[in-house]
Amino acid sequence: MYNINTSGIVIIRTEFIGNNFYNGAIGIGYGTFNKMNNSIVIDPIHNVKFGDIIAINGNLYDQNGNIIANASFNITIAGFTYTILTNGLGKFSYNYNVNTTGILDVIIEFFGNYNYMASSNSTSFM
Repeated sequence: MYNINTSGIVIIRTEFIGNNFYNGAIGIGYGTFNKMNNSIVIDPIHNVKFGDIIAINGNLYDQNGNIIANASFNITIAGFTYTILTNGLGKFSYNYNVNTTGILDVIIEFFGNYNYMASSNSTSFM
């Protein structure tokens, strides 16, 4: 068994070298493999006060629950956008200085790549 780790058109080559009863043979085929879905999980944000520095944490997973490491995506907080990466364990963290009052929206957008579809998730805190 072989796991395909890319999307798009993939050339598949198989080879049987033969034995005492059968001649060898080579087969070539093509397969089209689609991008995988994914999900962004944002950890809950609780008990925030003006002036706090809070950590906005979460994970990026593929459709099978596997981590997506070293992925670039945007986090938008109160209208300001920052680019961050997941680490080698698929985790992200962004420290934010709460410098305004009221409800603050957090939008996290993964724009996808060659292997994964785009996705987003959001939360808010006050």
